[in-house]
Amino acid sequence: IHLINSHTIDSRHMPPSTQISGLDNHSLGQVLKTELCKDKPAALGLVFAFVSVSGFRELVKITRPFEHMGCRLLAGISREVTHPTALMEAVKAGWEVRLVSAPGGHIFHPKMIISGLSFGKDGSIKNPLFTYIGSSNLTRGGLRDHVECGLVSQGDFVPPDMSACYARLWQVGRPATESRINAYAERFALRNRKRSPDDLKAFEVADSKDGSIATYDQLSESSKSSTEEAMPITAAAAAWTGLESFTGEYKFQVEFPRDVSLV
Repeated sequence: IHLINSHTIDSRHMPPSTQISGLDNHSLGQVLKTELCKDKPAALGLVFAFVSVSGFRELVKITRPFEHMGCRLLAGISREVTHPTALMEAVKAGWEVRLVSAPGGHIFHPKMIISGLSFGKDGSIKNPLFTYIGSSNLTRGGLRDHVECGLVSQGDFVPPDMSACYARLWQVGRPATESRINAYAERFALRNRKRSPDDLKAFEVADSKDGSIATYDQLSESSKSSTEEAMPITAAAAAWTGLESFTGEYKFQVEFPRDVSLV
């Protein structure tokens, strides 16, 4: 109490705290945004088991104001849950991206965020300013809505081996080249053919922002602005078309509506 009253503790470097989100508490996204604004780090390292398109785009909104900050993402590809489009977007955004899966059929499952002044040659973060280890994945739900729990530490209270831990994980990842992402996208497509609509929603694989299955009107609207294919054509197994023209005049006339080809 005496130390706090005499202001000898830097308010930016408070002792580690366990934070719960999703129960009327600040979300992980809000906490990260606050810390980035506070410290203005030059390096941000992220490790997530699962990455969704909506989760990555949510993170881009948070990091966009810090255009001089280097970002590195180590994404797990175990069980083909991470969305290949999220990986493509991260690479095109100028992020350094690596892919990793646990050996022996096990799941790569860490979730970690660490910021600092620069990246070391071994992949470590020099002078760590903020760290998070918890349950959140890089999904819209993980950053905003789900009930999650994590340990947040700042400044002098960052565990001394946290940077080395991040470096060790980064070293086992493989660079996310275009060929590796495309090969992974094919496995991702094969896995999704066996998933139920509920699983697609839970894993945030569905196209709409809230994770629900997209309607025709939503697909039609998205086709006007989309610049990316959901996955390589080589991953496709079938195409669909109705067997009745819009006029109803020819029952078995095969006819593609224009919007179907756009989608």
